[in-house]
Amino acid sequence: MEQKIPLFPLKMVPFPGEEINLHIFEPRYKDLINDILATDKRFGIPPFIKKNIDYGTLMELTGIKKRYDDGRLDISTRGVKVFKIIRYDNPAEGKSYAEGYVKYLSDNFKEDPLLKYNLIDKLEEFFKLIDEYNNVNINESLYSYEIIHKIGLPIEYEYEILKLEGEIERQEYILNFLDNTIPVLRQAEKAKKIIKMNGHFRYFDPISFK
Repeated sequence: MEQKIPLFPLKMVPFPGEEINLHIFEPRYKDLINDILATDKRFGIPPFIKKNIDYGTLMELTGIKKRYDDGRLDISTRGVKVFKIIRYDNPAEGKSYAEGYVKYLSDNFKEDPLLKYNLIDKLEEFFKLIDEYNNVNINESLYSYEIIHKIGLPIEYEYEILKLEGEIERQEYILNFLDNTIPVLRQAEKAKKIIKMNGHFRYFDPISFK
C-alpha cells in the first residue's frame, strides 16, 4: 500500500531506530515541520546521492529543542522504517516542499548465528585496530543498524545497506566490508610498529669499523 508523506532530502543516510538532531533553517522545511506538527509528526528523509532520490527512512519528530525568533528550529527525530519512492513531486501541489508516494519495505529480522558470531569477532578486531574498542558496545544482541555509522562506511555503501530487506543480508554486507578493510588496518598497524621501532635507532651509537 502506498502512502503520501512530506520529504526532506539530505546528504545523509538515517537508519531505523537511529536518533538524529536537525537544525531547520530553510523556509520550505520550516513549513514542513509546522505542517507535520498538526498531523502525525512524520516525514521522510531520502538520501540525496548522485542526484538520485529512490529510497529513504520515515522519521518521527520526537521533540522541538529550540525555536528561534526568525523561525529556525532545532528538532530531534527518530528513524522508523525504510521506504521506496514510487512518485516524487517537488514541490508538491500547494506546498513549498516535496512530497512523495512511498511503499514501505518489509524487514526480515531473522539471523544466522554463525554469521553473527563472525561479525562480532571482526567488529572487535576492527575497533581494536582503530583504538575505539572501549568506546563501543559489541554484544550478541547487536543489530546491524546500530553499528553502520560507527565503522566509517562511505555514504554510497550506507545507502546500499538501507535498501536491503533482511538482517542477514545487512550483516553479510558489513562483514564483507570488514574483511576487505581489516587487512589494510593490520598492515598499517604493522608499519606503525616498525616505524616506532626504527625510530629508536637514533639513540644508538654508530659502529666504528677499524
